[in-house]
Amino acid sequence: MRQAWWRWMVLPALACAAAGRAAPAPQNLAARAAGQALLVVDEGEGWLRWHDVADGRELRRVPVPSPRGLAVDATHVWVTDRLGGSVGLYDLASGRNLRRWPAGRRPAGLALAPRHGLLLVAGLEGLTLTGALDGRPRGRVWLGGQPEAVAGTPDEGLAVVVPLLPAGDARAEDQALTVHLLELPSGRQRAAVKLPAGATAARQVTVSPDGRWAYLPHLVGRYNLPPTQLDRGWVNTNALSIVDLAAGTLHATVLLDEPTRGAGDPWGVAVSPDGQTLWITLAGSGELAQLDLARLHPLLVGQVPAAWTARPPSSEFQITSRNLWLAIAADPTQRRELVNDLAALALADLVQRRSLGSAGWRGLALAADGTLALSNPFRGELRLLRGSRDQTVVLPGARPDTPARRGAALFHDARLSFQGWLSCASCHPDSRADGLNWDLLNDGIGNPKQTRSLVWAARTPPAMAHGVRADYTVAAEAGFRFMLFRQPAPRDLADVQAYLASLQPDPSPYRVAGQLSPTAVAGQRLFGDPRVGCGDCHPAPLYSRLRSEDVGTAGELDSSPEFDTPTLVELWRTAPYLHDGSAPTLRDVLTTRNPGDQHGRTRHLGRQEIDALVAYLLSL
Repeated sequence: MRQAWWRWMVLPALACAAAGRAAPAPQNLAARAAGQALLVVDEGEGWLRWHDVADGRELRRVPVPSPRGLAVDATHVWVTDRLGGSVGLYDLASGRNLRRWPAGRRPAGLALAPRHGLLLVAGLEGLTLTGALDGRPRGRVWLGGQPEAVAGTPDEGLAVVVPLLPAGDARAEDQALTVHLLELPSGRQRAAVKLPAGATAARQVTVSPDGRWAYLPHLVGRYNLPPTQLDRGWVNTNALSIVDLAAGTLHATVLLDEPTRGAGDPWGVAVSPDGQTLWITLAGSGELAQLDLARLHPLLVGQVPAAWTARPPSSEFQITSRNLWLAIAADPTQRRELVNDLAALALADLVQRRSLGSAGWRGLALAADGTLALSNPFRGELRLLRGSRDQTVVLPGARPDTPARRGAALFHDARLSFQGWLSCASCHPDSRADGLNWDLLNDGIGNPKQTRSLVWAARTPPAMAHGVRADYTVAAEAGFRFMLFRQPAPRDLADVQAYLASLQPDPSPYRVAGQLSPTAVAGQRLFGDPRVGCGDCHPAPLYSRLRSEDVGTAGELDSSPEFDTPTLVELWRTAPYLHDGSAPTLRDVLTTRNPGDQHGRTRHLGRQEIDALVAYLLSL
């Protein structure tokens, strides 16, 4: 019994809700068989809740500091404390907190490997392995891209770790997420599986009951194209990647979109116990997608039904998709082209999309009785679906109807864009950056720039890399018009601007009890040293003097050699760095990408001094 429910009941963590604490709400769901209870992590309100899956009523709640990731077994519950860098262990029956232990910086997703006695914790810098019950350190694997989700295979031989963002030099034409397959219990990397170019913002991952496949929804930003038109997936598409765990390779990436209707911001994912059906929440579109895996997998290896191919296509999209499926039948490696086909799933009638009436439905869990449980962080609600059952449960909590809270929901609502392809958050996950370079048209063409975090955008005008927008209010309106291809209603625009003004940086996980480490203190002195000069352009408290500077990084097609000086707050979460994303790390900013000493006069500094300066910058 224990092994059977482990395969599908212990769900990976869901991702962050609206950033900056402007819209507190539930984040994660998990379900357990005994007692038919749903466990709900309510990050904004700081609770772990028990709900009866039969009627949705709350059974119990216990306070949990900044809860994020969630895992359960027959007797225990594990919850990550995102800001505190720890994991709490709770008794499932009583809710009593049994133990708490360190779990790395910014812990997020959780999974269990019971036979190894392991708890797997995805966090800012990689995967942390601890004893499941005693919390003893069992290892740490350093990975890039801010890992958010982790899932284990049923035989506990592998951990599948998925980062939120791409890592490395953003100038690459194939910049994308990398899925890491780690052997258990050692943590040794078996494979690093790179997804198609532009893959970003993966929030969850689940493994098929037979342990053969990993499924993860994510975005595919078409960053190698200038965003001149939104239709036909020119700017953004929404995808599901399938990783072959036995081979350690990407099996296929399929698009959840349709030719004239995007599937904005896919988020949560769950697979049925028989492995035949997959559900995905389309958070931006306000829909639940149901994918027929039983028919998809044969098609992916070339088994095209003769009767289906005989049907005459009715549009150019269907002709293209039919020809692609036939090409896959002749050569299964052609399935790599599915990432560019908007009609392939629809043509084969493999995906059904159910409207949920409002955007923001993210969390997804599958209960023992087949009930699908969804969470909406903006509405503070649970949704329980099974057959004809459609029940909404409003969670208690302080959720006032304020402009900032309304703006948070709008910022994450892909229905505001033309044909629903993307939301503001598609390029600014958690209101930060997506790790990609985009060739926006506000400063010419052929000169892509790194997406910038929006934290403190209201305090550090002007906006955009060349400062072409006077401030964040002008930039927000331009974003509606030139990225969402929509003229915003005045109230909608005002609410989004209020949300942006409300954003505040999270405390740096590199601080020690909220204070600078001794190494960072040494770096602070170097930062302020006139011989180094970092503070000249980045003075506290904004860490920007709100001016444009020529720092020697302009490209051949840049409209100006001068770039707006960004604030340095939250540098610990905004890699890669510089306007073109050419510096994967802060060390690169200060060394390999600083030959002319224009990012601080650092060429005379030794390794320990560079380490100290990096430690201080990571502490901001």
